[in-house]
Amino acid sequence: GPGNAGVAAAGFAGAVVAWGLALDPRRIARDAVDRFLALWLAGVLFFSVFVNWHVNAADALLAAPPVLLLLFRHPQTRPAPRTTSLWVAVSLPVAGLLLWADVEQRDVYRSGARRVVTEIGEVDGTRWFVGHWGLQYYLEREGFRPLVPESWGRRGFEPSRLAPGDWVVSGRNVSQPEMGRDMDAYGLRVVLRWNDVLRLPLRTTNPDAAAGFYSHRAGYAPFAWSDAPLEQIGVGRVVSVRDRPGR
Repeated sequence: GPGNAGVAAAGFAGAVVAWGLALDPRRIARDAVDRFLALWLAGVLFFSVFVNWHVNAADALLAAPPVLLLLFRHPQTRPAPRTTSLWVAVSLPVAGLLLWADVEQRDVYRSGARRVVTEIGEVDGTRWFVGHWGLQYYLEREGFRPLVPESWGRRGFEPSRLAPGDWVVSGRNVSQPEMGRDMDAYGLRVVLRWNDVLRLPLRTTNPDAAAGFYSHRAGYAPFAWSDAPLEQIGVGRVVSVRDRPGR
């Protein structure tokens, strides 16, 4: 919405101003500590852009220490005490709410995994899942295997092959949209599906809210004020396998 867009625009504008003040080429050229901090910042950016290429706000936070140290080291760029107090007064409550939202998201995935395991019980069939974040963590602890997309075969991975009777758990909050095309090769019977909604209208990683704290595929704003469902978890069972050319 407009409010979230405004927060994102203000955040990006503030970051540009802070970096412009911190990265003064003349000061960096004559100050060894500033050169070290600039190299630290460059290393973080290289990691975020080229190594961990799905750039997100969580990785960008690693750039905050060198930028803040560059700002506060010199009187000409150091914010006034009143300005610093205002930043802290605003950022601390927001940070606490974001922590709360992340904890609630964790609890949703943990309780969701338990519900899935209870629903399937001891029935035969390989357990698969499509999901990330806490859903991946808790389902893997229960012995579920990640579904590998067909397109990943070009990267040297062995794509997953499902059989009738297998179980598939899927979440809406994922960063593998190609799995939707791969699942067209299978006939699935939906066993269970539900939405998880939180009372706190704040989302950190949610494509419906355009909040991408952990993945830019969900949105370039780090968080969003939204009451969109946190997650939709579905449990299905493979009932048929369709032939594909080249399979």
